[in-house]
Amino acid sequence: MTSEPYILSEQLPYQSFAYKKVANRIKPVATTLPEKFRIVRHIPSDPLADLPILPTHPPKFTPGRRYTQEQKDKMPVNIDGFLWPEEENLVHYIIKIHEMAFAWDETEKGKFSDDYFDPVVIPTVEHIPWVLRNIPIPPGLYNKIVEVIKAKIESGI
Repeated sequence: MTSEPYILSEQLPYQSFAYKKVANRIKPVATTLPEKFRIVRHIPSDPLADLPILPTHPPKFTPGRRYTQEQKDKMPVNIDGFLWPEEENLVHYIIKIHEMAFAWDETEKGKFSDDYFDPVVIPTVEHIPWVLRNIPIPPGLYNKIVEVIKAKIESGI
């Protein structure tokens, strides 16, 4: 028998790493949320008051400002043939009268009305942020990712 210490790490073929060091753990801050950061919902008027009455015999489709014939052709309504033709026309009629609620590209996206919700401000505590290496972008996806980012910037997101 030898008196050498028993070392476990030399006998295992793998090594275990912790997710993050104890020194880098997130420490919660006990505080209350100041009034200026609270989200308050306002209801200035009844949003359901001006809903249109649905027709029993909806009209045939006519293109609108956003809901064009091209958008209608892309819309997957009644793929399996479950709806009757009148019901399918009603679906397209509802989409057309509410066409400003839909966005088919980045430039048509909107935001919540300030009449109902105040802008959201997220409080932070002064801290030193972690310094992490950027995630590398694969060269094959680089141009596509740049296009998506430019589209987001152009639309104001």
